[in-house]
Amino acid sequence: KMEDDRNGGYSFVDEVPKELNCPICICVVREAYQSTCCGALYCDRPCLTKLESISNKCALCREELDCFEDKACNRRVRSLAVKCDRELCKWTGELGQLENHQCKAFAKCDRKYCQWTGELWELQQHQWNDCDSALLDCKGCCDKIRRDKFEVHIEHRCNGRTYTCVHCKTEGTYQFIVG
Repeated sequence: KMEDDRNGGYSFVDEVPKELNCPICICVVREAYQSTCCGALYCDRPCLTKLESISNKCALCREELDCFEDKACNRRVRSLAVKCDRELCKWTGELGQLENHQCKAFAKCDRKYCQWTGELWELQQHQWNDCDSALLDCKGCCDKIRRDKFEVHIEHRCNGRTYTCVHCKTEGTYQFIVG
């Protein structure tokens, strides 16, 4: 299994031939350009641009750098088989089709009492911002309180909530005043 860290979310199904790796980023070439001196392949941006700005010499043979767009290599790379790495998604296809892939992997929240289900890409957003079963830290008492009970806790149950004595009108924490 080979992964391309620049895009993430997919893996190559088969081992990618080493000659398709850019010597600068060590990943499979994108927008391939080939050197006329030794046939080395480079990614157009940022790899080739970076190399040209540093030395203008081929990274493999050290000859003067002169490159041309390698359309045949680009077709070969776009035809490499990839698969979606998202859990529960079974999509496989050619790398050139990846941008059209609409991942429909489904997920469910694994928090106790939560019944949420949705697309996998929505799970993190749900758990961080919307899940009623998420435990939130109460700054008043340092307890962990479920999101759906948090408001009631802050207003009526937290010993660290602001409280005013009904008799003397002194203000402080509930625990200090009633204590």
